[in-house]
This record gives sequence, structure tokens and C-alpha cells, in this order.
Amino acid sequence: MSSSDSFLQLDTKSLELAGAMLDIMNERKDKGCESISEYEMISSFFEKVSLIESFEEPRENNLLEATTKLDTRETAKTLVNFLSHIVKTMEQCISPTNGAALEHKSLRSTLALASLPDDILSIIIEYAALEYEPGFGALDLSHVCRNFRYIALHLPKIWTRLSNDVYGLEMTRLYAGRSKHAGLEVEMEESACPWESSSMLQAAIPFCSEWVSFSYTGFHRSDDPDHVKEHRIPLKLPRLTHLEVENDADGVYRAYHMPNLKSAFFKDTIPSSTFSSTISTISISFGSFNDTLTVDPKILASFLKATPSIRDLRLSIRGSFDPLEGEDTLLPNIEKFTVDVVYVDREAEGVDWMIVGSFLSHLVMPNVKDMDLTVRFTNTTDAFSRKDHHVLALLPDRDTHTKLTSLNLTIIDLRGERGNVRDPSTYEMDYMYNDTMVFYVDSAPFLTSLKLRTNFELSLIQEDDRPFIPLRRLELDYCPRLSDNFLEELAEGLKRDGNWEKFEEAIVRGCPGIKSDLRGKIRFVPVSRKETDPFGFEQPDLWM
Repeated sequence: MSSSDSFLQLDTKSLELAGAMLDIMNERKDKGCESISEYEMISSFFEKVSLIESFEEPRENNLLEATTKLDTRETAKTLVNFLSHIVKTMEQCISPTNGAALEHKSLRSTLALASLPDDILSIIIEYAALEYEPGFGALDLSHVCRNFRYIALHLPKIWTRLSNDVYGLEMTRLYAGRSKHAGLEVEMEESACPWESSSMLQAAIPFCSEWVSFSYTGFHRSDDPDHVKEHRIPLKLPRLTHLEVENDADGVYRAYHMPNLKSAFFKDTIPSSTFSSTISTISISFGSFNDTLTVDPKILASFLKATPSIRDLRLSIRGSFDPLEGEDTLLPNIEKFTVDVVYVDREAEGVDWMIVGSFLSHLVMPNVKDMDLTVRFTNTTDAFSRKDHHVLALLPDRDTHTKLTSLNLTIIDLRGERGNVRDPSTYEMDYMYNDTMVFYVDSAPFLTSLKLRTNFELSLIQEDDRPFIPLRRLELDYCPRLSDNFLEELAEGLKRDGNWEKFEEAIVRGCPGIKSDLRGKIRFVPVSRKETDPFGFEQPDLWM
């Protein structure tokens, strides 16, 4: 090697990149391919890079800081520098075990920043810009060099995110203009920065016909001097498909014309019963723990009943419900139902626990097929002893929901962090409590697919005169206290009803107590490096 040659530093990032490159070559070899083009190699490489944890973009909101700006540029330079070195050192061919040769088509000798193909530069720039929350990523990347600027100005998608956090009047106009009708995503938060929100909206509202999503908060009423007024007008939003509303007691959204709205998220606000006739997905979160602020289930039921277009219903419940009395609410068009509940003990008898289950039992969804149910327990009182009952009470009635065949069930004990949540092998070593959760299989007797995540020990209970669930597929995703006994109970139930041969497979991840291969029907999957908090100890109130 000549003295002019530079060396590739064997640091963590370079080793991870080398591993990604080797994975690509091996995958091509396994598929029987004898060659790989320059475009295929580099585009596959950047797909791999997007999954490498150390190359994730920074999550800070203040994107004006110089260090954050440099991270984007340094990431791009690191990738290009690696490719430059790898081309110089890569062998012309790789010999697989069967003796065949995998030929690597020659790449150009120098992969300088400005000499990368435009489509590859587009991948780099779009990846870096869109990994941010709304920020200055696009503008920073357009300032790296002349070629970056040319590519960035021809990528309308990276200019579509507008936020009051970082955009003022002129910058919002710049981004909106460069988006070239690609559809704008607008986010406004007025509680901490009403002036910035006003400034951003003044520039964004003239482009409201281009909005595809709009998120706003309404912490200040219209008579409050700090309220933001720019969006409190009848806006025509013909392209809007997604709306997010938080704490809007004034119902500002009701003045909007949104003929193509498909999904919405409301926090601490129940939508008007005349809200939308086109929406198919609705998410409603109740997050207040203030005893004086309770949810009126009659208003919520009225909205759901008046909106038959909803197919996907998602509820997140952290607050208190008023008791519900009366008839059931028939929702015949719901096909997917998601419930996320945090049980907090304010009273020893756990009255709030029972009210939530009572409200959900009044929702009749005969065509629901899939359900995601997450239940989290935070404190211990007398009500905790009936935790099994409170979980099962959230499931739809088995007699009227015969089409429910898929359940994604998460049950979490949040009464104190146990073990190292970043290392599943330590989960069973350091538990503060020793509680077992009981799941009666006849509570959902038609299940063919079950995904389970829990830090409880779980036992399947089957009534003698009831058939076992006709399960075809099981996924155990982070269940550190489950053992082979759980699988034995499952196999016994399936065999009893003659369904063992129809059972296809069990996927197991993050379950150190599972050792059995279930007679060849278990597939063990490695723990994801991106999943660092599987039970939500760091963010216990995280919305789904």
C-alpha cells in the first residue's frame, strides 16, 4: 500500500458498516446470485444502515444547536468515507462453500461525496432529513455542498414538515414553497410557545390547501390573552387525511372543511357527534388523573354510534370514567379494536377499575376481528388481588364477538422496575413481586392468533366443559417469567380438542425461561437492539 493510501479506522461504526456490507453479500450468495450491481449494492447498504442503532438521527427538539447540525453532515460523511475505503479493499470475488464464485461488479475507484450517483445521494438526504421530528434537517443538508443542494431542492418530500418548534415566518414560507405540492405536515403547540405558533401559522395557512396532516393543542380558551387565533377560522383542508387535537374545549376543528379525512387522534377531548363522515380510524386518549375531571361515557358512546365509518377504534384510558347505565352501543362496522389501560388505585376497592370494564362491555362490535389490549398496573391495593378479573373484563363478550380471532395482549406490572430491561437474560433474577396472572382461554374462545408480552408469570386455565382456543399461531414477545410449563399447557389443550396438528408455529423472543422447541414448532428470534424498554418503565404513560 502506498504512502498516499489512507486507512479505515476500526471503530464501532466502521465495524457495524462492514458487517452490514458482509450481510448483503451473504444474502445475495444464499439466493444463488452470482453478481451484484453498483446500484443494488449501495441501495441495499443504506437500507441496512437505517437499522443500525449508532446511526440513528438525534432526537433532540432543538435542532438549531451546532452539534445537532454537525451530526447529520458527519453521518453522511462517515457513510461515504466507509464506502470509499471498502471499494479500495474489497476483493474481486467471494468464494462460497459450494465452490461457485460471487462476482462483484466493479465500483468506481473514488466515491467522493460529490461523485455519488444522484439516486444514492437522494437516499442519504431523505433518510437524514425524515428521521428528525420536524426540524432544520432539509435546510442543513442542502448546505453541505453544491451537489447536496441540487438534490435537496429536487426532493419535495423533505420540505413538507412544518412545526412551531423551529420554524418562524420566513422559514415556514421557504419550506412550504419548496415542498412543491407534496403535502404539508403541520404541527402547532400553543401551551409553551404561543408567539412561535402564531408566526408559523401565519405563513402556513396560505398553503392550507396543501396540508395532509394537522396537529394542534388548545390549552388556552378563546378568551385567554395567550391563545393562538390564526387557526381558529373556517379552514378549507381538501387534502387533509389526518388530524390531531389535544385539550380543545372550544372545538376549533368543527369549523374545518375536511372532506377526505381518514384518521384522527383526540387527547382529553371527545369529538363532536357530527365530526366526520369519512373517518375510518379514530384514536382517543384520556390522560387526566385529576379526580374532578372525569370522562362522560354517554358522550363518547354517542360519538361512536354517530360515526359508522369507523373501522379501527383505539382507546387509551388513564383517567376516571363516570358510571354508565343504559343500553349497549352497537358498532357493527368496527373491525379492529385497540385498548390501552393504566389501572391506578385511588380507592382501596378499585371502583374506577370496574367502571372501565363496565363501559367497554357496553360496546358491541360483532364484526371485530383483531384486538390489541394493553393493561398496566401501577400501585397495589385490595383491588390488585382481582387483577385477572379486571383484565378479562376488558375483552369483548364471547357470545356476541364470534369473529374475534386475533389478540395482541400486553399485561405489565409497573409497580417497580425489575431486572435489567435492556438485557432479557436478567429479567428473572431480580423481581420485587411474585404474582401470577391467570388467563381463562374461554374468554376469547375463537382465537387462532395470539401475541403475548408480559412481565407476569402467566397460566392458562381451561374449563372442563369448554373447548380450548383453536390456536394456529403464537408469538411470545418479551415474556421473561414464562417457562416451558406455559407451552405444555398450550400443547395439552390443543391436543385434547384435536387441534395440535393444525398449530403452525410459536415465535419466541426475549423469553429466557423458554427452552423447549415444542416438537419442532418453535422459532426463536433474537432480541431487537432497538427495543430498549419493552415494558415501558421509562415511559409508563406512553400512548400506543
